[in-house]
Amino acid sequence: GGGGMRGGAGWWVRGRVWRAGGSVQGAWFEARGKGTGHSFSVMRKGPDQYAEAGPYVLAYVELEEGPRVLSNLVDEPEAVEIGQPVEAVIEVGDGGLPILRFRISR
Repeated sequence: GGGGMRGGAGWWVRGRVWRAGGSVQGAWFEARGKGTGHSFSVMRKGPDQYAEAGPYVLAYVELEEGPRVLSNLVDEPEAVEIGQPVEAVIEVGDGGLPILRFRISR
């Protein structure tokens, strides 16, 4: 699906971010894949078929370009802190589709 979010948020789609900026018109731009952990929750148990997936970190990452994206952090939950620099990691999911995740920058 497509669409936008208000308030300058955006969606990541295969290396690009669509930025709405409060209107229904948006612009695509390349994201470098670096950002800052804005907020996070440690999920102890996943939903439905992912019930045994926990614990994992669900986080909002503020990209250097401005938008925030919701993703997973692949690091151990105990290592994650708000404000840490993070970088994108692309993993291959079911059917070969790319999945955007982040890890703490080293």
